[in-house]
Amino acid sequence: MRSTSPGHGFVGRSLELAQLEGAYGRVRDGGGSTIVVGGEAGAGKSRLVRELLERPALAGAGVLSGACLELTEAAPAYGPFVEALRGLVATEPPERLPALLGPWRTELARVLPELEPRVPRGAPAEFDRTGQARLFEIILGVVERVAARAPAVLVVEDIHWADHSTRDLLAFLVHNLRSARVLVVITVRSDALGRDSDALSFLAALQRDDHVTRIELGALGRDELSALVADRTGAIAPAAVVDALLNRTSGNPFFAEQLLQAPGLAERLRDLPPRLTDVLRARVAALPGATRDILRAASAAGQRTDDALLEAVLDVPGPAVARALREAIDAGILEPAPAAVGVAPGPAAHGGYVFRHALLREVVYGELLPGERRRLHAAFGDRLTERGEVGGVPVAAADLAYHWNAAGDPEKAVPAAVDAGRAAEAAFAFAQASGWYDRALELWALVADAPRLAGLDRVTLLQRAAEAHVLAGDHEGAIRLGREAVNL
Repeated sequence: MRSTSPGHGFVGRSLELAQLEGAYGRVRDGGGSTIVVGGEAGAGKSRLVRELLERPALAGAGVLSGACLELTEAAPAYGPFVEALRGLVATEPPERLPALLGPWRTELARVLPELEPRVPRGAPAEFDRTGQARLFEIILGVVERVAARAPAVLVVEDIHWADHSTRDLLAFLVHNLRSARVLVVITVRSDALGRDSDALSFLAALQRDDHVTRIELGALGRDELSALVADRTGAIAPAAVVDALLNRTSGNPFFAEQLLQAPGLAERLRDLPPRLTDVLRARVAALPGATRDILRAASAAGQRTDDALLEAVLDVPGPAVARALREAIDAGILEPAPAAVGVAPGPAAHGGYVFRHALLREVVYGELLPGERRRLHAAFGDRLTERGEVGGVPVAAADLAYHWNAAGDPEKAVPAAVDAGRAAEAAFAFAQASGWYDRALELWALVADAPRLAGLDRVTLLQRAAEAHVLAGDHEGAIRLGREAVNL
């Protein structure tokens, strides 16, 4: 192999990038556009979007970007839009925020509490049937005001993990931004769309609109894979090596990158594991034990973790945690998360850490034994309850409910699920609220003093759950819950 210099350049996908740039050019000239970027896990969807945002043609563009989370039940309502608004608030000069956010700052604080810390959290006294429509209009107004200053790009990644409320908001924005200077870019993992998937139906309906275009990322060709190997390794690979890599990875760029980074694997291509998950396991297994412990804990943490949280959960000194985190980052498994809104200088100012790719977290979390999972989730539940934030981001009620549910602790899971339902209800995310209320009802009989711990009796909970089901459009579920309440 002839040596060059290793890097992390953008390889292939030139046609797809040109399509995205062309769509932005049309938006810049007036009128909205939506692009759905599909592809299997590891096809390079996020890398393509990142490359678009870094192109010179987009200098000065307004960017609102967020991703759906695999842990949809633990994510805050409208997760990608919360992340996008958080990024906007963090990067805009404070004196410009009032004009961008408009007069509805308190309403926006329902989904982004940092905006108005003095506003009490929790559900409104009565269900507000028009609240969700009002919130959608408010968020639309923010996006339109961003686009009024300069052409804007709204990125929503991993729509296959989106909850019902997020899909509703995205559909509303796509429909109403047709005449605004906004390019909406949606990414989806095509191999995660089952035949009966809600996301599949959502995308099918979305793509019936003439101004919505689909780009599908296929496999890298041989020449593109050869260029990828040269960029990542700093060496020109022999034809036989490229052919073996293409045969094993089927041209999946993330799979190829992981094979090239796995210790010793690049030198014995014919013995490579046949599946990407096997390669990822091999990469993690090659790390020092302390680093593997950090990764196991991080995989159970939820959306993000930080140094102090890992120290407390694992009872490990700070310097040891820092060394392990550095090794995990150098290995390309973890990466720093963006800084949160209004974070004061200190250990959490960088925003904590996240897994570089969802597949990495899936593999690490999948290796945990059931007892390990329960212990880790219980420890995170305790620590997050004490701290109230992680990486500078406030802990949502859904975060705590997720951990106590996964910890198998009904006494803490029931009140946490009720709190998560109320928080979702307050944000007009009625589908998520109904799901959390249903979970509390499922666990109710396992808790001896459930009414005291949850702060309401079963009949009241049934009534709230029924109302949430109605507002989420599930009338059959609402009738079933109402009948049970009447019987009680």
